[in-house]
Parts: sequence; structure tokens; C-alpha cells
Amino acid sequence: MDIAIVSRLGKLEFMAQALSEALPEARFFHWPEPEALSADIALCWAPEPGVLARMPNLRLIHSIGAGVDSILADPHLPPVPICRIRDEGLARAMADYVLWSVLYFHRQFDRVIVNAGQHIWHRYEQRAREKMRVGIMGLGSIGSEVASVLSQHGYPVSGWARSRKDMLVLTSMPAMRNCRISSKVQMCWSACFR
Repeated sequence: MDIAIVSRLGKLEFMAQALSEALPEARFFHWPEPEALSADIALCWAPEPGVLARMPNLRLIHSIGAGVDSILADPHLPPVPICRIRDEGLARAMADYVLWSVLYFHRQFDRVIVNAGQHIWHRYEQRAREKMRVGIMGLGSIGSEVASVLSQHGYPVSGWARSRKDMLVLTSMPAMRNCRISSKVQMCWSACFR
């Protein structure tokens, strides 16, 4: 089995080393090595458009992250199954990051930091978190975890998904436009499928 590691961000050597130990019978190549074109499997992180279509033996495209947007955006994407990582630890880490981001802007740290650099000490009016509705477009494994964590911290949450979701913490929106209009903060976790 030949596996190509395809990324605009470099060779990702750590992946090849860990996978070589787990799959000793496999051969690993890094794009743009010519041997990568003969791969059966492409492990991808933000591949260059058109690269995957140049692999005639390709049987599987595997995103090494939770998202597949950069893969699906390729106008020359071959008709090959695509899979991605689904990891509860990743969902929780992303929810923590979103909570930090919401708090950062809700408590206006962006303004405070700019002012601190200019030695301006101004106290901004604080808004109640109950008035800081957060809209989440995409309620899959990550978006659902984000909604849950934000709700646990007292933020009202609106959400949109392609399929029906029953979540106690959520005001479901029938259209993405409604979710955007009603929210002070928006997070998008939805891939745009062709």
C-alpha cells in the first residue's frame, strides 16, 4: 500500500514516522515527490487544487483534520471516498477555543489590548452575557459541543444545521440567514458541499 502525505504546509514528517510504526508494510511519500502520484491513499491537510486528480490509483482521500473544506473546494476533485477525523478531544478543544474567543470579544479585550499599547486605560461598558447570543452554523460533532459549552457558560445559542437537531441548549433556526441576523457572534462549522 502506497500512501501520499499531501499538504501545502510542508512534509508533515511527524505523520510519516508515526504511521510507519503503525503500518510497517506501507510505503509513504510526500507530495511533490514523483512517487506520491502512484499512491492508493492520500492523507491531506489543505492540498493544492488539482493534485489529487493527478493520482490515478487513488482509492481514499483522508483529511488529517476534522474539516474537509479545503479538499471539497478543489474543482478537480476525483470521485473517491473522503474521510476525516472525528475525535471527542478535538471537539472539546475547539469548544474551549470558541469560548475563549467569545469571551475575548464579549469582554472587549481586543480594545483593551490596543489601548494598553498606547497607555490608555479606559473601562468599557460591560454587556450581560445573556444579551450576547452566539450563532453556530453547522451542528455536527464540533458545533454541537461548542453549543453545549457556550450554553453551560450562560450564553444563549442559536444554531443552524442541514438536518434536524434536538438540543436542549439551542434555539434552532430554520434558515442560516435567521441565525446570522439574531446573533451578536457567529461561528461557522459547516462544510460547503458541492
